[in-house]
Amino acid sequence: MPNISVNPNILINKLHQNYGLNGTAIKLFTSYLTNRKQYTIVNGSKSNCRNIACGIPQGSTLGPLLFIMYINDLPLCSQFERILYADDTYLSLSHSSLCTFQSMVNNELLKVHDWMSLKELSINYAKSMYLLTGKKMKRNLAVDFLVRLGNDQIKREQSVKYLGVIVNEKLNWSSHLKQIETKFAFALSVIYKTRNILSITLFWNNEVV
Repeated sequence: MPNISVNPNILINKLHQNYGLNGTAIKLFTSYLTNRKQYTIVNGSKSNCRNIACGIPQGSTLGPLLFIMYINDLPLCSQFERILYADDTYLSLSHSSLCTFQSMVNNELLKVHDWMSLKELSINYAKSMYLLTGKKMKRNLAVDFLVRLGNDQIKREQSVKYLGVIVNEKLNWSSHLKQIETKFAFALSVIYKTRNILSITLFWNNEVV
């Protein structure tokens, strides 16, 4: 859900105040995270070198760990149940009354927005969506259920993919199994179309068996 735009100064301050880094250790991270520059080369032409105002080094071993340390207090800002995996964030909430539930969701979402603003992060609305689930829930009973943040409305879906698993509003495996069936059908069609081209010889430890 969040757009990654880590403020190095906020991260350094958190490493110092929340994790107790001092002296040489905090100086090392300050040197690592600040005064970085980058440039690009396209077809042999090199751009001017520019300062990097935000973010952490991409592709580094420390990058994912530092980002997790940057956002790991998100669970403290609202009543949402949270699952954090790198920059993927899953929020959940429940209530017996649909009307009360809608108000709760939007109020708690405002708290998340305020927390993200303090961290200089933003919600990626293009990739954000929500499911409305329940044992007795019918889709037509919740057509007026809206999740908003200011003028932005989050799209409701019947199913979403999270960490490779398709979760639907009925909380059953039908959507995920359908995806698996589609993948198998495609793989089998490729094998069928290439059956007269590919060799059936098997190799094991680089030896023909």
